[in-house]
Amino acid sequence: MEVYGFYFENMSGNVGEFPIIIEPSRCDFNGNAPLTYLCDKALQVATIHAHRNGFGFDVMDSIRKAWVISRMGFYITRYPAHDEHVTYRTWVNSVERLFTRRNFEVIDDNGYSIMQAQSFWAAIDFDTRRPTDLTEMNNGALMPTITPDSEDYNAPRLRKIPAVESQPVFTHKAVYSDIDVNRHFNSVKYIEHALDLYDEELFSGKEVKEMEVVFLNETLAGTNMAFCKENGIVDIKNADNGDSLCRLSFKFS
Repeated sequence: MEVYGFYFENMSGNVGEFPIIIEPSRCDFNGNAPLTYLCDKALQVATIHAHRNGFGFDVMDSIRKAWVISRMGFYITRYPAHDEHVTYRTWVNSVERLFTRRNFEVIDDNGYSIMQAQSFWAAIDFDTRRPTDLTEMNNGALMPTITPDSEDYNAPRLRKIPAVESQPVFTHKAVYSDIDVNRHFNSVKYIEHALDLYDEELFSGKEVKEMEVVFLNETLAGTNMAFCKENGIVDIKNADNGDSLCRLSFKFS
């Protein structure tokens, strides 16, 4: 029986493959899966794949560490429509002392790559609040999972996102529904709030073809946030001290 969302997982070596059906209730007014949905599913497959390989939430919690995403980029050729069957693929591309890179690809039923993505993660120690040496963490569990990209994977190098100095166009206080299991502002919520700064009419004729995000400082419950926007860049700041919390770059076409 087919159901919406994930319905089984394949493992091809160290690459996790997750076929899904796009849920109509999660689609936008164009009938397509929105960017926030695609990002949320990517983070879900990352969580499942990490668990399958011995460095998921339960293991990390037992050694008093937590995964924290640092940067990510999404590059969309085509947005999948409601009820469409697609397959998420994810793998660990590299492991360095402080960061690991995890890549993603979405394949449609015809075998075409319709989205590629990359993400960079650190593991924070609960007690010291400092990054962990990933090459040695949990007896080097990450190292055997390193998998080179396929020839078809060609996501570009992440670019630096400049600060925005203009006045805020929106303010928001981080509340219960914004906070994730690590008690930080949910990564997808940053994207959701940032996209809501753009007029609905824009999405009737254009789509976000590229999005890059850098997470700079912790956002906790109760944080007062100021959203500054200039063209395709959104700089989300702590409204009380002016520090950038997260910056996003969007390319529409």
